Amino acid sequence: MSQTDVEAYLRRFQECADTASLLEYIRLKDGDAARYQKAFQVLLPVFDPVHHGEYPRYHDLDLKELSEYENEIVFIASRMAQSDKADLQSCGAELLRLVRKKD
Repeated sequence: MSQTDVEAYLRRFQECADTASLLEYIRLKDGDAARYQKAFQVLLPVFDPVHHGEYPRYHDLDLKELSEYENEIVFIASRMAQSDKADLQSCGAELLRLVRKKD
């Protein structure tokens, strides 16, 4: 698979918050997709509402779980913040703020 094909999965995530696409991107880049899958479970209060056009429920995030998957969540949030979509950019920025806040 070409690099362009792999990057298409990242672009799809950044366009519509398709978590399966980001997991495939990570898998193809030899990342630990299982840890990212668990990180996405931690982030369900963000992604479930976003997929329905609703406001993320940041207050429902477990800060302890954010800490357990900090590296993965920083990666996910950073890719969101790099999106051209304003809602994903703001979600990514807020997640990065929350991860840093826990310190």
